[in-house]
Amino acid sequence: SVYGFFDRDFDYLDDLDTRGGPPIFRLADNFYNFTLNSDSRKRWGVSLTQGFGRNPAGNRNVMTSATVRLQPSSRLTSAVSTNYTSAIDAAQWIENSDADGDGTTDHVYGTLRRHVVNITGRSTFAFTRDLTLEAFLQPFVATGDYTGIRKLARANSFDFSPVSLATDPDFNRKSLRGTVVLRWEYIRGSTLFVVWNRTASDLARPGTFSPRRDIGDTFTAPGTNVLAV
Repeated sequence: SVYGFFDRDFDYLDDLDTRGGPPIFRLADNFYNFTLNSDSRKRWGVSLTQGFGRNPAGNRNVMTSATVRLQPSSRLTSAVSTNYTSAIDAAQWIENSDADGDGTTDHVYGTLRRHVVNITGRSTFAFTRDLTLEAFLQPFVATGDYTGIRKLARANSFDFSPVSLATDPDFNRKSLRGTVVLRWEYIRGSTLFVVWNRTASDLARPGTFSPRRDIGDTFTAPGTNVLAV
């Protein structure tokens, strides 16, 4: 199956974006989305989605996702999905502070170049009706590089004045979540669960996006392992 949609947001005043400050004017934007799905009745399947958005202020948003589903036998089912977003946010809020030193609170924005990668894998294997093994793994990367640091010049506008910040707002957040669950219903109505969970995170190289290195770092980042029964 193939389907798509078009969405348009019109000009509006956003009274939440400044986090307690005055409203900021937001320009209209358009978003297009198309999805292709294979036959869901088969033992395997593929789903592809492509989205694109933009507005006159300079916002750009490209989103791509793909999912592969496999069921090689009645005992095993697996699925892997990947989502990638590449975007430019022309005016992304950073903080409220006295950035220019005049004694008043400034609502500080910047142009944000961001990349987000999210990979999710799931698999279930049934040894018997009463004994199953489930696995889940999700590496995640979000990077952002700010330029054009400035403050909102006037309420109800999209006008800005340049300022500078003492700290660098760039970021590179990498994380990993993994879970393995063994379920054994040893007596009807009584079930034993053995669960292993790993979480890890890393913030190295803020503002720099390197897909292969960043995703690889999620597996070597410091984290915690928990085993529960």
